[in-house]
Amino acid sequence: MKMQRVVGIDHVQMEVRDLDETVSFWQTHFAFRPAEAGIRLGMRWMILRDDGKTSLSLHENVSVADEKQQGLKLTHFGIVSDDFDGLYSHLTSAGVRVDSISTYDRSHSFYFYDPNGHKIEVSRNWGGGHE
Repeated sequence: MKMQRVVGIDHVQMEVRDLDETVSFWQTHFAFRPAEAGIRLGMRWMILRDDGKTSLSLHENVSVADEKQQGLKLTHFGIVSDDFDGLYSHLTSAGVRVDSISTYDRSHSFYFYDPNGHKIEVSRNWGGGHE
């Protein structure tokens, strides 16, 4: 069997406590825009897209606002910015929770947290510089 190669992240699906707050966050800081929306199994959902190929699939679950999740969770996902330093400054000055910049063998990255506590890594280079 021939090994298949992943060419990029198609989308990331996240459960969120407040869909409106989360959509506003991604629109304000990253210029994502709504592409599709609806209700499935009683839950509101929305797909956000940027100008490239990146999509976020957000599913509102208000019942998790004060409950601990059981099972496996999304730990983080990574994105690359065309203005790494500018994005770090923007998020920090906007009051978004941002960890300090980490230096690795071939790249630099930092983590920030969206309104739901999802951890997102921003890297200076695609593939962490390991391409």
